Amino acid sequence: MRIIPLLAGLAAFAIAMPALAAPKLLGTFTDWDAFTTGSGNAKVCYVITVPKRTKPKEVDHNGVFFMVSQKPGKKVTDETRFGARYELKANKDGTAIMGGFKEPMFNSGKDAWAYDAASDKRIVERMKSSQLLTIKEMAANGDNTEYDFSLSGFTAAMDAASKACGS
Repeated sequence: MRIIPLLAGLAAFAIAMPALAAPKLLGTFTDWDAFTTGSGNAKVCYVITVPKRTKPKEVDHNGVFFMVSQKPGKKVTDETRFGARYELKANKDGTAIMGGFKEPMFNSGKDAWAYDAASDKRIVERMKSSQLLTIKEMAANGDNTEYDFSLSGFTAAMDAASKACGS
């Protein structure tokens, strides 16, 4: 895993969760890293990766990531999140694609999220049996972007995160 883009993704996560302690690496699983942070009801376990392919070349793609979180104190499992360094187009869904499977993701600032827990579950279950996750998005300026995330190591990373959070 490339450490600089990963650190940018972790920084974005830390900004979103300022009350949490520094993340602890649970392990690297091919193209995915598993982390835990916080304790008690504030404990969060997550897996994160950076894209293997980005489009278009003219856009700065540094800091882009995809993550799946477990938040047992809030009874949240398999929460999916796409993060970018740029503002995403408001009121315009992005799309998570794996083979013929497509799931919309709503944009909120620099992030895209599944619409509900059932959508998160569908995305994560498909990720466990696929090799590639493609995220298609539109930047606030109208640029269409596309990211390919390898799913190699995803299931093992999820197992480590789930075990750390007692899921």
